[in-house]
Amino acid sequence: MRSSISQHISVAKNIVDGSVTLDSIDEFKSILRIFPNDPALHRVFADHLACKKYFETAISSYSKAATLNIESGLMLQAIICKLLEWRLKKPSRREAERFHRALSGGRYHETPLNTFFNSLTFDEFSALVNQMTRVRVSTGKTIRKIGDQEKDLYLIVSGALKATTILPLAEMHAEPQKSTVYLTENDFFGNIYPFEAQNISQAFVETLTNAELVKVPREKLMR
Repeated sequence: MRSSISQHISVAKNIVDGSVTLDSIDEFKSILRIFPNDPALHRVFADHLACKKYFETAISSYSKAATLNIESGLMLQAIICKLLEWRLKKPSRREAERFHRALSGGRYHETPLNTFFNSLTFDEFSALVNQMTRVRVSTGKTIRKIGDQEKDLYLIVSGALKATTILPLAEMHAEPQKSTVYLTENDFFGNIYPFEAQNISQAFVETLTNAELVKVPREKLMR
């Protein structure tokens, strides 16, 4: 029994990270019957349905995934699921306001990103969501190089990244020292503040795994 449970858990994780793909809707449903409250699985299933052009079912699955993400304390992931749902079927203002209230009423860790989203009024939230662009990046890809102009704010939906910064030399002939920060879901990067400054990247950012990011252009965020 334990071996069977472990095998199912392993399969579910592999489906979520993309190392295992299912082409059959019935296979997806059988996995979801085992893990009915896994928001990431529901999100992958919804993506699969949308690709197959089963749009009504995909809309329902995205909605389910968004609700489960809120219940799991995953604010950014809930927003992305709802954004994908709304791109298939434009919501009424009342429906969008209902989601915003549900999102604001959830229980989350007090991270800077969650605090930021919680501070937004409905109109501010709607304006921000409309400027979000999803980006999928494979392992080993460079997102930002030292010296690049900081034009975008990136939010990490899933995956792992590494940001490496070269520290200032303490002495004239000293070896350059590096500072490394590992980033994962619900972290963010992009030194776009203050808006009136033209910032240059001080970090080299690369993906350690397949990753899904949300990009918000600096100029659109200013507006």
